[in-house]
Amino acid sequence: MNALKLRILLCVLFLVIVSLVALAASYRTNPFVPAVDLPPSAPIAIGTPLPPAESSTPAPESANFVGRVDLIVPVAGVRPEQLLDTYADARSEGRTHDAIDIPAAAETPVLAAADGKILKLFQSDRGGTTIYQINANGELVF
Repeated sequence: MNALKLRILLCVLFLVIVSLVALAASYRTNPFVPAVDLPPSAPIAIGTPLPPAESSTPAPESANFVGRVDLIVPVAGVRPEQLLDTYADARSEGRTHDAIDIPAAAETPVLAAADGKILKLFQSDRGGTTIYQINANGELVF
């Protein structure tokens, strides 16, 4: 009889925990995965480039300019207008950032930004999931 009471108690405890998790999730204000505002007419696969922005960016005038590459934001569900330019931001120990942070929910897929080869994909202590990629021509690393 004691084993039966223990099983019933464990089942009740499990149901209480599930109910509390569901209740906590219902009060969550931000989405579990960032949303993408795309037309619902056709399914969109992960990694599909977003439609081009209406405003065009002028071409750089630098002598070091090597070309233009169409990149997607390499984090599923993040739109270009959500990015903040943190490339030149200062970091500890006199370092500069030399990258752009793209915050996202845990377990959000990290994608290749364009055709090419992934040189390195790792979990950085300072920056989270980090990807280094070279373009298909082997000329640009991003």
